Amino acid sequence: MCNLGGALVLGLLLFGTGGIAGEDPAERLQAEVYALKDVRVPAEVPGRVVQRPADESASVKRGDVIVALDDVLMKTAARAAEANARRAKARRDWALAELERARTLSRTNSVGKADLDRAVLASREAEEALLAAEATADEARERLARTQIRAPFDGRLVRIPPQTGEYLGVGMTAFRIIDDSQLKVVTYVPAGWLSRLKVGDSLILRADFPGASLAPLTARVFSIAPAAEGASRTFRVEARATREKESGWRPGMTAVAVPGER
Repeated sequence: MCNLGGALVLGLLLFGTGGIAGEDPAERLQAEVYALKDVRVPAEVPGRVVQRPADESASVKRGDVIVALDDVLMKTAARAAEANARRAKARRDWALAELERARTLSRTNSVGKADLDRAVLASREAEEALLAAEATADEARERLARTQIRAPFDGRLVRIPPQTGEYLGVGMTAFRIIDDSQLKVVTYVPAGWLSRLKVGDSLILRADFPGASLAPLTARVFSIAPAAEGASRTFRVEARATREKESGWRPGMTAVAVPGER
């Protein structure tokens, strides 16, 4: 494959849109280029959009707030839940103090076993009520935090569908973000390629659209499908490449691929 790969790479560097004389078109694969990370981030709580960036293609950092939802009602709910948790804690503390008092008195036979049992039960119920109240407060704080919809990783924004003032329901897309520092290349190969294309081999790509003047891109084969696609009887191959910022390669481009050196 090494000799064949070297010849094919040379051919790739020479052919134009229509190929070159003597080149075998069967040795060229049509490929598509994607961002390795491409995520549509949904709203996890409902609300009306009160903040969004004007630049829908801005570079962002992990944790940056991209879309903010109206949080007035959720702030109120969180404060109420926290206040309820504080009251539950006070009741639990009082119940524990009563239990300790009952235990002290029981040692001098000043209270009966029934009174001690009631104090034990009251303290357990107060503890359970506190745990429930704290869980409700935690949930309210989490729902409030989710009104701030943040970038899940460093990357670039692609699109922000909602406008300020629009309502976002749970599951609706708040924004799309990609990490285009790593590219995914997808192509489909006929069965005859499987004996000479392995995971870890390289594919050399050339941009396949009018006016393209990008330098060839080297991608490493990451996976080869174990079964053929339906009617085409071809096998899906995924390769990965690091994108240099100056290279000009971008997700969404089409390419022609040939095998490179192993």
